Amino acid sequence: MEMDVIVAGILQGVLLGLGAAVPIGPVNVQIARRALENGFWAAVALGCGAVTVDVVYAVAAALGGRAVGDNPWVFWPVSVGGIGLLSWLGWMSIRGARADARREINSASAV
Repeated sequence: MEMDVIVAGILQGVLLGLGAAVPIGPVNVQIARRALENGFWAAVALGCGAVTVDVVYAVAAALGGRAVGDNPWVFWPVSVGGIGLLSWLGWMSIRGARADARREINSASAV
């Protein structure tokens, strides 16, 4: 009986420690949001996708990603593609915020 209490206490401590060690970032916030809106499995799918990308980055770095990235034939297309992607995401965010603001103004004036 006493051993069960000790094991349960250790398990709770480990789980609380893992929970405290998780940095709150945009991906974790999105996972929590998906879990609340769409359920557990939607959050698991998003978490698995995020971990997969992290593993791909780690493998690329371990296998000499820097040597490949120093090649100008790789560096410049990746850089230009990244700039384009971030610009597109920024523009879409601005459009979405403006659309939300318009909807909010229209719904407030309708009341």
